[in-house]
Amino acid sequence: MNGCVTFQKLAGLQAPLASLNAAARVTYRISRVRLAGNYLAFSSDPLRHIEYRDLLQGEIHSLRNEYKALMYGGRITPVANVSYDTNTPAAAFASEAFAYLFFRTKACLREDPTSCYPPGHEYYEITHTGLDALAVNLFEDYTIGQFQAVTQLHQIMLVVTIFLVVGFMGLLYRPYVRLLHEESRDIAGMLSALPAETAVEDVIKTQVLGLQLRTDGRSASMTAGTASMAAPGFPPGGMPPGGRLMLMPPGGAVPPGGYSGYGGGYGGPGGGYGGPGDGQVTVNIGARGPQWGGPPGGGGYY
Repeated sequence: MNGCVTFQKLAGLQAPLASLNAAARVTYRISRVRLAGNYLAFSSDPLRHIEYRDLLQGEIHSLRNEYKALMYGGRITPVANVSYDTNTPAAAFASEAFAYLFFRTKACLREDPTSCYPPGHEYYEITHTGLDALAVNLFEDYTIGQFQAVTQLHQIMLVVTIFLVVGFMGLLYRPYVRLLHEESRDIAGMLSALPAETAVEDVIKTQVLGLQLRTDGRSASMTAGTASMAAPGFPPGGMPPGGRLMLMPPGGAVPPGGYSGYGGGYGGPGGGYGGPGDGQVTVNIGARGPQWGGPPGGGGYY
């Protein structure tokens, strides 16, 4: 759409440019008439007076035709083969500003107003109603005004396009943002229903974020782990293999019912565990086997 409007705006420049071309041709014809008149006035050969008079009459006729084509429309006479259309619109009726400058204005039309001659001077009429200055100033302003209008149109279309893109993005993501807020509110409601003694933060870190708390008593640090919760000292999944060596808790004592073990240790009511090395205990969370005198698949020590 922007390209169509721009093309339409620029298409309106063809008529003013054709009128400007016709004005240049009229100026050219005026120069030719002046030249032919000088030939006739300054010629000292009586035999060539007829030739110069015929030349002057031909130039005056061409000037009259070109001027009529400029003012009221028509076709200008090309000097050579040209590729553009030589039809000229009626400038006197196509623009009110053009008609005002041609017929009613009395202001100085020169580019530098200080160089205009005062009334009564022999060049007063030329500087105030000169065809060249009149046509050039008018069509320059008109052409520049058309290009400025196109530039403003592009700027307006750019601003409108930016607002449309921003509005579209807002409407596109607004439902997802609303669903995100609703889900957050639901999650907050479910977490608020948990008992007060529940470590909600630790549950979220392990179950949602897949993190595992450090087992050295420093709760501020975390290490990556699986999503399943594991007791301190246990690998991800919560079940160490049989005969695995596990570090003792801080202080060297295990709380009552802390571990069940075999192969170098046993579960006790609160004392230290002996093992194959200082500060270590061999543990296995599982069923008591026949080696302990229990039935296969029996409960372990806790």
